[in-house]
Amino acid sequence: MDIEKKCQWCGKKFIAHSFNARFCSKQCIDTAYKHKERMKKMKEYEVELLKNSDYIPMVSKKNFLTPTEVAKLLSIDRSTVYRYLARKELKARQFRGKTIIRRTDIEKMFDEAPEYSKRKNSRANKPKSEVYSTQEIMKMYNIGKKAVIGRCNRYDIPKIYDGRNVFYSRELIHKYFADLKATYNREDWYSVEEIMEKFNMSYTAVISFVMRHSIPRIKDKEKQRYSPLYSKMHIDSKKGLLGDGTDPDLYTQDEIKEKYNLTKDQLSYILKTYHVERIKVGKFSKIPRKIFDNVMFKHRNGKILKPEK
Repeated sequence: MDIEKKCQWCGKKFIAHSFNARFCSKQCIDTAYKHKERMKKMKEYEVELLKNSDYIPMVSKKNFLTPTEVAKLLSIDRSTVYRYLARKELKARQFRGKTIIRRTDIEKMFDEAPEYSKRKNSRANKPKSEVYSTQEIMKMYNIGKKAVIGRCNRYDIPKIYDGRNVFYSRELIHKYFADLKATYNREDWYSVEEIMEKFNMSYTAVISFVMRHSIPRIKDKEKQRYSPLYSKMHIDSKKGLLGDGTDPDLYTQDEIKEKYNLTKDQLSYILKTYHVERIKVGKFSKIPRKIFDNVMFKHRNGKILKPEK
């Protein structure tokens, strides 16, 4: 019996063939196992350190320490030590597979420490209407946390901290995430219910079919709850309804000119200006549909693109 479940490691939905399945792939199984073993070893290591009452006095007498020893000496997390190193607040020497810190540099860090001042709330002067939280951005653009952080880093969008919470400027988010709000033609997509009715399939059969054939999907923005839409062209192609040789993944130049009402010169200009990829199929050159549709959306909305060389 096929069941739709959520992977406990990557969070993606998948079709499970048993009630006990917890991961979507072997890669997720292996990664989750390695993570579990790593955390187990770290826990055992911490317990061992606590048992050894002579550990701290022994470390305090050493002239050269590892980040783990520095963390124990200062009673802080090892990740905090690495943050000090990254911010150049603490000096260290990196060898292959090992980082060494001088005890004198730790003492010097305290000797040159600035006067203590209460930490300012960087968001205190920012009204809530001017910032977005990570969760708000994820919900607004229907993307994951890694995608949000990756795009913010790529465009150098500064983080605004409020305690342990992170916020971003609304103005910059709207500017650099606008292309993710691309409009779509509802007629080019099937809902699950429409597939069930048209092809006389059960819900489980539909989910299994779209997953097996990797059918492209998007979120139905007209509905509040998550409701996926699946590419009509890809499904019709897999069902054998496209008898005219139409490729669901690639455009011919004639198809582009007809769909977007472009002349031959206009199409040539767009392909050259934005360095759109062309794929050789037999004696013809075809263009990936998803890439070209995204280029046309940005082109017609006045977006400034940085063509890849």
